[in-house]
Amino acid sequence: MEGCGVIETNNQNLFQKRIDLLAGAAATAWQVADQQTLTALADCERTLRKVTRRAESLSGEWKRIEIRQQRGPVIEFTGRMLCEGSATINGRETLDLALEVWETRGGALVAVSASTLSGESGREDERALVVPASHDAQAMRFAVMDFFGWHREAKRMVRKQLDWNLQMEVE
Repeated sequence: MEGCGVIETNNQNLFQKRIDLLAGAAATAWQVADQQTLTALADCERTLRKVTRRAESLSGEWKRIEIRQQRGPVIEFTGRMLCEGSATINGRETLDLALEVWETRGGALVAVSASTLSGESGREDERALVVPASHDAQAMRFAVMDFFGWHREAKRMVRKQLDWNLQMEVE
């Protein structure tokens, strides 16, 4: 179990590095945009409190998951569901859509889309995307949203349930 201490120390070092970078960015921003900086810090604090509440409510809810895709490998992992949503899309045939976002113990995200066509065909399709853990959380989130085709139900789901910011700032 010695390896666990190394991982914990690495996470603590990464945490301290992120705090230092945040403090530096806040100090720089304060010089040119004090009110916007206060708003951004308040948003950050609110998001961190939400993350804490969510983690506390989800602790112990890890499950062994198996996703059998119609096209692609069977995906197996131990994870916890972060959010879920559903929609019915009316057209020539009605499509029932279910969306889920899971987090693995290793920090990866797994996006799952399951759809069922009503009518005579009754065809079912389940697909998944594994987004490897990364220090760039926004890139991970955008990969999930790309997989969902930026469907309005997916946007609503992650904004409401996860408080994801889907805005991209370009310099």
